[in-house]
Amino acid sequence: MNVIWDLAVHDVYILDYIFSSKPKMVSATGINHLPNQPEDIAYLTLYYEDSFIAHVHVNWLAPVKVRKALIGGDRRMIVYDDIEPSEKVKVYNNGIKVKK
Repeated sequence: MNVIWDLAVHDVYILDYIFSSKPKMVSATGINHLPNQPEDIAYLTLYYEDSFIAHVHVNWLAPVKVRKALIGGDRRMIVYDDIEPSEKVKVYNNGIKVKK
């Protein structure tokens, strides 16, 4: 088993749970730092309809455990930090305005 099957599957499941659409394309790359061992660091990019993309970074070698998701929209941004003991969800009034 590599780091994608061990860790990234959780992130992909969360994306499937939160968003109704499924990715139309996925790009994944990983590398192993120990000879003859599975990939221990990987990056995934999931491409969805309507210019929505998701990036997932998973890493067995990191000395710091990071479990954070940033979801940006046109009016707000949500930051979910599973490691944070008291304020796991923060909402920021930052978004983008698109002029048509």
